[in-house]
Amino acid sequence: MNLVSQLFVKESGWQLQLNGDTTEAIDGHDVRAYGLLKITTSITDQNGKAKTQRIEFVAADIKGYDMVLGDPWLQTHNPSVD
Repeated sequence: MNLVSQLFVKESGWQLQLNGDTTEAIDGHDVRAYGLLKITTSITDQNGKAKTQRIEFVAADIKGYDMVLGDPWLQTHNPSVD
């Protein structure tokens, strides 16, 4: 699952779809999930080909990062990270 910082959501003025569940943080412990955020992104690969898609994030109290892409996204897109 992809995570977005609840503070970043508030600062950006984005609206969440509320769900009120808990989710697993990066380090494995449970944190409160404030809701779901769906955003449209445009990603360009190393060959210059752009792809637009909707990505769903769970808003939670995460520290040190605004957004974290989860394993399913990474496995699907298999990015080359420098």
